[in-house]
Amino acid sequence: MPVHTFCLRRGLGLMCMWLSPRHGLRRAPAALLWLIAVRAFAQGAEPARPDLPPPQAELERRGATIRAIDIVVDNVFDPSNPEEDKKLYRWANNMHVRTRNDVIESALLFQVGDRYEGRVLDESARSLRARGFIADVQIHARSYDAATNTVEVEVHIRDAWSLSFNGKLSHSGGETEWGLGLQESNFLGRGKGLSVSYKSTIDRDEALLSYNDDNVFKSRVRVGAVLANASDGHRHDFYGERP
Repeated sequence: MPVHTFCLRRGLGLMCMWLSPRHGLRRAPAALLWLIAVRAFAQGAEPARPDLPPPQAELERRGATIRAIDIVVDNVFDPSNPEEDKKLYRWANNMHVRTRNDVIESALLFQVGDRYEGRVLDESARSLRARGFIADVQIHARSYDAATNTVEVEVHIRDAWSLSFNGKLSHSGGETEWGLGLQESNFLGRGKGLSVSYKSTIDRDEALLSYNDDNVFKSRVRVGAVLANASDGHRHDFYGERP
């Protein structure tokens, strides 16, 4: 007598049931339990996930649009690298304020809803690398949803050490000149530059404070200011430009 096999697969799991025709009516309750089990099994199935993206040229040919932008900012030193897993580097990471996601986002030349263009992604990466507080940038498509023809773009940043100290000391002809300065090119992780310095020379003493912002209110406008207080006068300089 033939035996019928019914199977349902979910992921790596397989659920099967064997029925013989002579047991059909007498095993109706068992069949009902089987249907209930099948329903529960199917409801537990994992939802479809976006696929790995096709090559860049294929995404452009399909006219894919950007569904989401995921920004990842790594610290200056990588503790998973044995050469950088040292006390000094860990201390530096703790002192450093990572670049904020909105600072990175405001510098990108694309946004959610735009068509995917590899050229624009490359230009955005070059623009970010030109900033003194970013060591490395990788921008690429991370996942692709064929049903909606959309792609998720990942922007992976590694910060650079942005705090610098400089000093000067010289003695000549019985006169001593000296100076001290502190400069932060990514103040509080906001991409703003701030520096303070003091120098004493034969001619004069001068204290100086400077500030620069390359993305005023997340725009392309750049502004800067220099305030100097010297023994022979004061100086106030301001500038603004839009590339």
